[in-house]
Amino acid sequence: MGLEFDAATIPKLTATANVIVYGAISSVETVLSADEMAVLTVYTITPLRLLKESAPVSTALRPQQTKLLRVESPGGTLSDSRGVMTTIVDAYPEKDRFAIGEEGLFFLVANGDAFSFAHGPSGAFRVKNGAVLAMTQEIAARRGDGSRQLADVLNQVDSLVRK
Repeated sequence: MGLEFDAATIPKLTATANVIVYGAISSVETVLSADEMAVLTVYTITPLRLLKESAPVSTALRPQQTKLLRVESPGGTLSDSRGVMTTIVDAYPEKDRFAIGEEGLFFLVANGDAFSFAHGPSGAFRVKNGAVLAMTQEIAARRGDGSRQLADVLNQVDSLVRK
């Protein structure tokens, strides 16, 4: 499956995203799409810091822990009693998918009961040793990314959200 996404910048991602969260991947699973024509990778993100919430993340009347976020991404392999189905999406290479325990900065758009990454893989960043890196090598190259410190990126996003 060929999907094209622009290499969106942080200002563009901040403007587009309904939810911006710094969080940790707490689970990864593959499921069939609603029409059963493609495999989706579903990430569950445990929020560590919520930076923007223009789509509701929690509907509780009283303060409570922020709920886990479900993010669907095209592609993956699903194996069950009926066989094996794989959907390959060139914009989301298997080697660049997130793993359980990884931390990231995620720019999300509401997509029914779940979320998607804003501007595809442009809207997801890995956080390793305090550095923020693009989800995929292709997006990093197209956007001209270098390594940036998490604190600097969070300050930039906070500033953009307040505008």
